[in-house]
Amino acid sequence: MRIIRFSPFLIIFLAALTVSPATAAPSLGLGSTASYELNATLTRFDNCTSTNLTIAALACGTTLPIQTGAFVSTNDDGRCSPAPDPACQFSPINVTIIVSGTVSWRNFGSLTHTVTSDTGAFDFTLPRNNFTFPSPQFTFKSAGNFSYHCNFHPWMKGEVDVVQPTPLPATIQSYSLNGPVNWNIVGLDDKAQLEVSNKLTFYNSSATPPERLYNQSSVTGETVELSTRKESSPGLNPLTFLYSLPFPNQGPFQFGPGFGYPYFYPPPEYYTVWWVNGPLKLGSTVEILTVQAAVRGANSVNLGTGLGPHDAWTVSFENRDAFNQTKPSSQFSYYCYNRFPYPYSGIAVFNQGPICYTSGSSNVLSLKLDYGKQSDLLFNVDATIDTYTQTTTLYPAGSFIYGQFYGPGIVVSSPVNVVRTSRSTTSVNLKLASTSLDLSSRTIPPPTTDAGNPTSNTIRSIAALWMYGAVSAFAAGLVGAGVWVVSRARRKNQPVQGFQPPPNAA
Repeated sequence: MRIIRFSPFLIIFLAALTVSPATAAPSLGLGSTASYELNATLTRFDNCTSTNLTIAALACGTTLPIQTGAFVSTNDDGRCSPAPDPACQFSPINVTIIVSGTVSWRNFGSLTHTVTSDTGAFDFTLPRNNFTFPSPQFTFKSAGNFSYHCNFHPWMKGEVDVVQPTPLPATIQSYSLNGPVNWNIVGLDDKAQLEVSNKLTFYNSSATPPERLYNQSSVTGETVELSTRKESSPGLNPLTFLYSLPFPNQGPFQFGPGFGYPYFYPPPEYYTVWWVNGPLKLGSTVEILTVQAAVRGANSVNLGTGLGPHDAWTVSFENRDAFNQTKPSSQFSYYCYNRFPYPYSGIAVFNQGPICYTSGSSNVLSLKLDYGKQSDLLFNVDATIDTYTQTTTLYPAGSFIYGQFYGPGIVVSSPVNVVRTSRSTTSVNLKLASTSLDLSSRTIPPPTTDAGNPTSNTIRSIAALWMYGAVSAFAAGLVGAGVWVVSRARRKNQPVQGFQPPPNAA
């Protein structure tokens, strides 16, 4: 019988293929790319109300210029004759104020005059050369046109037009931001150096049709430790858009981290969201940005044409907080900004100031991320930030309220509240559009060694190849020896009792 002799190298190679485990090299490599589509929206609601329309217009604003008060002077030439003497007149002849506004009259002439309502609503005598305070004044409580004259000089006439101001209505503003966000690997060892780029367009969605406000494009770097997923430079991590979206955040609340940190507070550690270190399972904890999230479910994510549906783990995190203050019992309980905290009333007392407190506020941060079960790659992000605040300003009786336009303000006759409500909701969706990575294999390198550095797959593969090759060579040697014994026994026509290893083999 002819014995077929195999090359030792071929025996090792075949044995390695048959007995070595089917572990693929990491999918992540130099030049690896992933492209995502970002769609973000901001909806902001603002409202300011009061049971008193005039106070609401003063505190909350109005579209028309308003005056809370006016000053009218009386002039003459010392004779006021013959009638009608144009030198004797009220100046200005017509004034316009708002409901609850006040008009004051002062006589700078050398003759005595009166301010007498045509309907009998008011009647004042203005002594000559009257430069003293307080001067005669009248507060108009209702809208309308009020004419008056001087009883001593009937051709001297004036008019006060009183209007009811309309407060600004509630406003809803909507903005959107969309465009591609891409990354590619430009450096890879125990860390991955990513080049992250975006090309975004910002729209005012409240306009019809939506108005494009500007375009934005940028390229930056991001370094990720493969063993821990820590970012040494967060770069354009997609969820940082939650804190840095160029949306107009008007009002008292700005969300997101500041531009710097106090010297005694180190900056927080950031963890990448581009991938996770799998395999994951239900209940696994995952660091996302600066928070600890958890695997709370599984689903199938349809990545659209080209990539199709893939099984994914759902990693989520949610944070909610709420706060409110009780109504204070004293004006000194809570600080309330006022242009003139204690306005002078014209007599030797000061008036009360308004009382402010936060009647309600809440903040909600919700993150939901889908990662491929086989690849650990980020498939989809849905993130929401909802910020709500309501402040109440209580104006006690006797306090003053000032408008945004010219005027001395108006006195509050009975207690009244001004309630300001603001709510902003930011929604971010980031979805994988294309990638050069193999979605059927792990994105990250294998687990780290005791030294903390990723073990080279090449070294692991070579070690496994030689180990299994040595075993295969030994097995092949035993098989070859057995074949040789059987062949020799047949040539001698002797029965074979069985293969016995030589005595010294032990």
